[in-house]
Amino acid sequence: MNIVQRILLALVLLPISIAYAQERTVTIGILAIRPKAEVTTRWQPLADYLSEKLPGKKIQLLTLNYDELTEKTRLKQLDFILTSSSHYIYLRENQGLSGVLATLSEQHDGQPINAYGGVIFCRKDRNDINQLTDLRHKNLAAVNTVSFGGYQMQLYELKQAGMHLPDDANLFNTGDPQDNVITAVMSGKADAGFIRSGLLEELAQEGKLDLSQIKIINPQASSFPFALSTHLYPEWALAALPHVDANLARLVVAYLLIIGPQHPAAQVGNFYGFTIPADYSPVEALLREMRFPPFDTTPTFTLKDVWLRYQLPLLLMAFAGVIIGILIILLLRINRSERSARNQAQESALQLRTIIETEPECVKMLAPDGTLLQMNQAGLNMIEAGSLQQVLGKQVLGIIDTEYQEAFNNLIQQVFTGESESDLQNHRS
Repeated sequence: MNIVQRILLALVLLPISIAYAQERTVTIGILAIRPKAEVTTRWQPLADYLSEKLPGKKIQLLTLNYDELTEKTRLKQLDFILTSSSHYIYLRENQGLSGVLATLSEQHDGQPINAYGGVIFCRKDRNDINQLTDLRHKNLAAVNTVSFGGYQMQLYELKQAGMHLPDDANLFNTGDPQDNVITAVMSGKADAGFIRSGLLEELAQEGKLDLSQIKIINPQASSFPFALSTHLYPEWALAALPHVDANLARLVVAYLLIIGPQHPAAQVGNFYGFTIPADYSPVEALLREMRFPPFDTTPTFTLKDVWLRYQLPLLLMAFAGVIIGILIILLLRINRSERSARNQAQESALQLRTIIETEPECVKMLAPDGTLLQMNQAGLNMIEAGSLQQVLGKQVLGIIDTEYQEAFNNLIQQVFTGESESDLQNHRS
């Protein structure tokens, strides 16, 4: 935002500020990852600036650690918070914070930096530690397990390398501030440590650390000006609690956006300014994948979730089920039809057998060569056979009278050639 735009915005906001002037304290809670006294010194000029711009409002600044900031947010003892990306998402999910109002823009050599990352480091003389997998079974220091730049980013990178904490290494928490992590590593209490980007350079600028004694593990090749071991994520978020008046929130954000790198508050605080809200979805994605708070519990999985996630496989399964159902129905119908035909054939055979057995005349069934296949009782009586087994399979010509054999033979040929429909009855032996 250029100077002309800032002046115009200030002129527009002036009457709104006057109209909204009601005497009360507005409290801003800021996460302290450095010693609280240093954090207060850094941000107090910003609180004074907002007090000047908001008539009738006294801006109170509270520098708090993670637990304190979380508790005061729960008790609604704060109006605005400025905190790390993951902590904002945690508070948003649990305390109903507003969406991000503005994103902090840090600076380096007069250039804005709207993202930050994590650093994994050890002492320069640790020749046994050169890559992420070398951290296996080592003592690792972190400020706590809820720090985004000082713990969670690093664990994500270790997971990508096949390492899982706390199973593959010994982790201990140093407690606030993150300076304690550097002390633990340099004193030999820890083999390596996790901190947010920019802190090493900040301590070196303060004369508290010699960077030549530091080794960066998993260094990232990028234009990022600070040591880096992880991906980059959006800088800290400014948000309002649910009870904050919308007009007040708009005024605070508007005055923060006016601040440029030459503003006295920015000069003292060593930041570039504030910018429009960044996209915090990569932060949420990391928290969900790693099951970090507030996504550390098993989510409720409804039928709607199943449908949305597995829509195509479910449709294919349903289609396959319909096809299988149709095939089963067709198979059942075919089986029923075959069974019915078989029953009808059996019934017809039974009826035919009954008719043959009850026929008073001789009924014979012959093969084309004249072999006897079947004969009813009347026929057996005619040839004076004791049973069917005695004549079954024999040539009929061999069991009938000689005088009838030639005529019978001619009749057989006529039947099998279709010239006669005779059933070869009434021939006595």
